Amino acid sequence: MAIIEFKDISLSFKSKTIFQNFDFSIERSEKVVVFGKSGAGKSTLLNLLLGFVQPESGEIFFDNKKITAKNIWEIRQRIAFVDQDVMIGEGKVQEIIDEYFSLRANSGQKFEPKI
Repeated sequence: MAIIEFKDISLSFKSKTIFQNFDFSIERSEKVVVFGKSGAGKSTLLNLLLGFVQPESGEIFFDNKKITAKNIWEIRQRIAFVDQDVMIGEGKVQEIIDEYFSLRANSGQKFEPKI
């Protein structure tokens, strides 16, 4: 049974078709590599899964639940994703670390530098 499933996804940006009638699934414990040239839709695929981009048509499922605005936060809590364009901010390293650990989602975490 698929843990991630894209069904009949279509998406365009401006006049460029990124996905048209796209179907893709990943089974539990399966490891998948997504590769392709720049602009092929790799990051868009993950942004669709995380609900940052909405398809023009089709459905996306995570753990047999259709991804909706109501459950996207629950789903995001179960996925780790580092974007290719990570913005870490400006300032002293300690200030940046303090900022990230001040976020509610990270408030219970401890930062223990390994020097």
